[in-house]
Amino acid sequence: CGRDDPQTQLTKARAAVAANDARTAEIHLKNVLRDRPDDPEARVLLAGVYASLPDPRSAEKEWLRALELGMAPDRALPGLLEARVTVGDAKGALDAAARWKADSPQAAADVGYWRGRAHEGLGDPKAADRAYREALAARAAAYRSAVALLAMQAAGGDARGAEAAGDELLARQPGQFDALVLKADLQMRRGDAAGAREGRDKASAAEPRRAQPRLRLLSLLIEQKDYDAARAQHAELRKIAPWLVMTRFLGALLDFRTDRLDAARAALQGLLRAQPDFLP
Repeated sequence: CGRDDPQTQLTKARAAVAANDARTAEIHLKNVLRDRPDDPEARVLLAGVYASLPDPRSAEKEWLRALELGMAPDRALPGLLEARVTVGDAKGALDAAARWKADSPQAAADVGYWRGRAHEGLGDPKAADRAYREALAARAAAYRSAVALLAMQAAGGDARGAEAAGDELLARQPGQFDALVLKADLQMRRGDAAGAREGRDKASAAEPRRAQPRLRLLSLLIEQKDYDAARAQHAELRKIAPWLVMTRFLGALLDFRTDRLDAARAALQGLLRAQPDFLP
């Protein structure tokens, strides 16, 4: 009784999304879908909300449902591929890319990037290389694909050339997240721990809700015995990616290194109940 009509709920959901209030947006969108379960606009908005939380498994279901209900692939296909790659379903990502086609240059570039990531996940670097280059052909400013190619160049033995090219990219795009992460990784590889720490801080500042640089920074802080900074990083990770295995594992490792042995044991036992074969 007294609930707003679906269109009003949709308007409120958009306002909540604009205000970065994901939980309020989720409530409004679920109310819309209770009345209009086949509304593709509500589905795609809810998918975006889940992606921002992040909850990739829920996002994957909503992106897929939106596409099946007729949502334009330009709006939903990149998100579906990202969700499937994130949860480790590389084949499912490639199947979706074959089933639907993105038309706009931006969406085609995003699809190419996630296809490349999927091919890498399946151990096919040649196909990944083609996908990244197709993304760049669709949009010259597809920086994620450009950085992915540099990462492959570094993995192939030319780390110095990859880092130099990454520096050129960062000179043009100083806050480009993927280039910052790659630079920090390459600095760490050649023993520049201070540079790597600074780079990972910059990457976290560029995209605060991305877990990857925080995980790597947390691992580095633990190894450097900077436990106060490590606690602060782990607290941020628990806000943005509590479901990640490495968030739980690194928290347990931090407890172990700081002699909180009961907490470490409890965390590790819980983790192993969920994933008995997790080697670390």
